Amino acid sequence: MSQQRIAMRVRRSILGLVVASTLLSGCAHSGADLLPASPATPWTPPPELAAQQAPLPQPAEVEIPPELKREGATVDLPLVVSVALANNPATRVTWLGAQAAAAEVASRRGAYYPRFDFSLSGQRTRQSAVGGQFVFQQTNYGPALDLTWLLFNSGGRKGDVEQARQQLIAADWSHNDAIQQVVYSVEQAYYDYQTAKAARDAARSDLDAARSNLEAAQTRHDAGLGTIADVLQAKTAVSQAKLRLQSIEGEIQATRGSLATAMGVPVSLPIDTAPLPKRLPKQSGVEAVDAWMKRALANRPDLRSAQAEAAAAWANVEKTNAERLPSVSLRGNTNRVFYGTGGAATNYSLGLSIGLPVFTGFQLESDVRKAKAEAEQAEARVATLEDQIALDVWTAYYDFRTASQQLDTSLDLLRSAEQSAQVAAGRYKAGVGSILDLLTAQAALAGARAQDVQARAGYLLSIAELSRAAGRLEAPAGAKSLVMKPEDGQ
Repeated sequence: MSQQRIAMRVRRSILGLVVASTLLSGCAHSGADLLPASPATPWTPPPELAAQQAPLPQPAEVEIPPELKREGATVDLPLVVSVALANNPATRVTWLGAQAAAAEVASRRGAYYPRFDFSLSGQRTRQSAVGGQFVFQQTNYGPALDLTWLLFNSGGRKGDVEQARQQLIAADWSHNDAIQQVVYSVEQAYYDYQTAKAARDAARSDLDAARSNLEAAQTRHDAGLGTIADVLQAKTAVSQAKLRLQSIEGEIQATRGSLATAMGVPVSLPIDTAPLPKRLPKQSGVEAVDAWMKRALANRPDLRSAQAEAAAAWANVEKTNAERLPSVSLRGNTNRVFYGTGGAATNYSLGLSIGLPVFTGFQLESDVRKAKAEAEQAEARVATLEDQIALDVWTAYYDFRTASQQLDTSLDLLRSAEQSAQVAAGRYKAGVGSILDLLTAQAALAGARAQDVQARAGYLLSIAELSRAAGRLEAPAGAKSLVMKPEDGQ
């Protein structure tokens, strides 16, 4: 058999193997084995896919201060916030995002420097002519060094680096925003827990008063001065007070779990908070709403992040537009070639090139229009966010004003209700008042106590909300107020 027929059969065999392997791989990886059997059938991963799954990462160890591990430990707000910032994954996500953005800036700045590439190659050449009568063989090998340096590209590099720099700034502001969100969520959970505990104290006082009223009604009934209806009504009031107390006891456990979750610690951790202050100092020197809005537009990290994203979009316009303009590059090469037959040669080249796209099927023009539209879209998002921030500050400011007024009103209401309940109890025990008057006064006192608790908690939350809306919500230090005057950010 001739050599040509043997070579032909070998080529056919190789071609057949390639076609068969292609068909088999297409059947094996078509995706049909990764689909549910029917619309009503859940998907079950095949065994080989389950075997390929990486093991789940171990959760990070939670940083818990020693004072939190003691039974009945009492925590204050600054400690709660510091623990939450150390354990909450949201801030770590944004921090790592900023790290990646910083590395991207350094990467794009590399376009200003020359690039050198080293390579090592070898080549074996065999050539024949006149039916194989003349055969030439040669072996070459050696190192090479290539130089590429972009000297000028009409501002494209500047726009590229500026885009990355603005994206880094946006990532930094996003990190600040994440910190403020964590602080605000922790404050909400902290005050909710304090509120639930204060409501429990109020409910206990209501239950004690209801029991005292029942005792008075029973005493009057035993003395023949009251009816059984008075006793039954008083018993009903006691049962109602017990139900309220039991309901609040369940809420306390739920809010305590929410606080532990916001802190990033196990819900079973035996922690407790200081009680809700009985009296809160009124904030003085709070500026007008326009000053708060002005400060919010300067301090809100989400707005600053959006502004940086818009600046990055306009830098992208500059970079994209530069692709239509001339560029100048320096290119060079040097290599050393060693011949298998002996000897060597050193070669080099150095040249300057000017590039200018003449016609690209209108691709570059379309890219510029797209980049401009995206930049204008980013600016529109900034304007939308500014309007939303103004509404946030407006709402939070007047919620704070309302909460401040309710703080005084609820205190007056509580004092009046306490006096009314005392008078009604005294009249009933003296035999000149009815059980209905007593229970009505007691119900009003219970409502006043609940209103006082809500007013105190609402006041603290309104302070946190106003600070958050203005972009001035920070981790509290000691007993320092969270309300920042607008000039504090200057």
